[in-house]
Amino acid sequence: CLRGTAAGAKVVGVVLRGGGHASRGAGRWNVPRGEVVGVLRLMMEKGDLTAAQGMRGREELQDELGAFLERGKESRDDLVMALGLACWWGRRGV
Repeated sequence: CLRGTAAGAKVVGVVLRGGGHASRGAGRWNVPRGEVVGVLRLMMEKGDLTAAQGMRGREELQDELGAFLERGKESRDDLVMALGLACWWGRRGV
């Protein structure tokens, strides 16, 4: 059960994978991890992505983003990938 979802919002399955291109099939999207990270990096470089002052979890997100961008693949990248998927989804316009 998902609580707090907006009216009309739907849950979309996504499988992150190593390469190729994004495709839809079997009720889910298959998305290359590099594509998600690329969209996130581009939005950050262009200044299209900011975290509001006072946002809950802001410092944790900034720390995780910094570590991820500095070292690449991290074991603790949940917030980064969630944000990246949201950015990817928004950019795709799907």
